[in-house]
Amino acid sequence: MSGTIPDTAADMDRLLTNICVQTAEKRAWNIADVLEGRAPFESWRKGLLDALRTSLVLPAALKDREICLSHWEQAADCRRRRFTYLAEDGLPTPGYILEPEHLDANAPAVICLHGHGYGCRDIVGLRQEASYQKKYALTVASAGMIAVAPELAGFGELRLREDLDSGNGGQSSCHRLAMGLLACGRTLLGMRVNQVIAAVDAVTQLYPGRPVGIMGISGGGTVALLTMALEPRLTACVISGYANTFRDSILAMHHCVDNYWPGMAGQMEMPDLLSCVAPRPMLWETGSRDPIYPQAAALKSAEVVAAVYRLLHAPDLFTVDAFEGIHEVHGTKAIGFLKSHCA
Repeated sequence: MSGTIPDTAADMDRLLTNICVQTAEKRAWNIADVLEGRAPFESWRKGLLDALRTSLVLPAALKDREICLSHWEQAADCRRRRFTYLAEDGLPTPGYILEPEHLDANAPAVICLHGHGYGCRDIVGLRQEASYQKKYALTVASAGMIAVAPELAGFGELRLREDLDSGNGGQSSCHRLAMGLLACGRTLLGMRVNQVIAAVDAVTQLYPGRPVGIMGISGGGTVALLTMALEPRLTACVISGYANTFRDSILAMHHCVDNYWPGMAGQMEMPDLLSCVAPRPMLWETGSRDPIYPQAAALKSAEVVAAVYRLLHAPDLFTVDAFEGIHEVHGTKAIGFLKSHCA
């Protein structure tokens, strides 16, 4: 026998790419069916969201949700307090609430979701070091809104003991949590989405009658998008450093395992999921030098989502802040957008 030994690594690259592409082409929910008149939007969206709920495996809602609150402390030009609520049995979730010095009676509340790193402490001003998240919950409160920043499972205080004892405050528990939950028929994203839905419950209990928006950066943007799509009580959202296509981001390169749920590529592409937010107000932030959520793909996805907003007669309620920068919070348009559109 003779011949050239094949480049097996290149073959595996091609194999994975082909499987992902072929699966996406046959996905169950394609927004093109709506835009091209083959399906009505509301029934199409309901089908996608029903499938998403099933795949994420959200736990049963709790009937009673006790909230524990600490005393207020001064934080920059706002005040801050710690709170804890039960997200599901066995998961008391800590976080922080920030209020402006002078809280307007009609000011909205904004759920602020951190990305990978040191947890919610990073966005509420409890770490001195600068990061890509830019303490943006402080900025939300400084702009006159209530900022509510829960700790997402796998970060900060909600890490496995091995990571808490590692001495590295930025070391997450994403991998073993995600794998353990998957083995038990659960998903880490489903756990985090449920934490945020429970946070909405807490906010509406603490601040009845106020509109509630949501903002998330990176992995927090993932959870913000999923929660915004599934939770009708949320009135507006900012997705920072995440809105893109699956094909060009989490299926194109190494990403944390917490970005995935079973069968996702066969269900939808990210523009399909993003379209489910319409016609509620939505802003994306995308950096020109973001290496893991490329701006070119974000803008390509935005063309699809903008067409959905036009179809629903709400073109002014969707906007993209495409800025010069890296994978980071920008905030230039986002904070004003939330203040104007959380109603």
